[in-house]
Amino acid sequence: MALLPLAMLALALLVLAGSASAQSAAPGKDVPEDVRQLAAFMAEDIYQELVLSQWQRQSMEICGEPAEPGVLRHAGLSVYEGVRFKGGKPLSGVWADRYRGRACGRERQFNFLFTAQDGKVVIRHMLPGRTECPPRLQIDAMKTALPRLKKRHPQCETFIPVDSEIEHAPKHVNDPWSEIWVFDACGKLAASRVTFTPDGQGGTYFKVE
Repeated sequence: MALLPLAMLALALLVLAGSASAQSAAPGKDVPEDVRQLAAFMAEDIYQELVLSQWQRQSMEICGEPAEPGVLRHAGLSVYEGVRFKGGKPLSGVWADRYRGRACGRERQFNFLFTAQDGKVVIRHMLPGRTECPPRLQIDAMKTALPRLKKRHPQCETFIPVDSEIEHAPKHVNDPWSEIWVFDACGKLAASRVTFTPDGQGGTYFKVE
């Protein structure tokens, strides 16, 4: 399994082009320095190896088997807290990196949350699929979704998030949107509809059905 070219959108679009091992292209002069440094860090072998290992790990968690041989395609990047670098390594910052590829017998998207602190980088698995929900909001919505799933499936103790889709996409900034979150409930699929409504002041309300 290998990574295909990475595409990164921050203040400007910076393409990291390559084959099995991505190499950074020369970014334009208008690309901020922190974006350049993050692009270079993402192109390093150790970063790509980490993504590949986490892809396999999440595949094992969701379907109990390693991902199929193939390539991963970069599906997007969101920077939630500006990434500061020293000596080419991130000192602080939070970003989500998204990839698509084959796992569990079909095309899937896995999303990884990276947190840099004091020069160390921690990676966590976010909700799989095409969700547009940011990580902190995911945590809050999960706290509501999981107890409701438990009520619907009282015999099940563990609910594993396996996928998400956009049901109704927003047309404009601050428009509401809805997603379908899918869980493995003791071998059976269970879905929850989550509706998000921005308050226009940087916050977002949600409703789980």
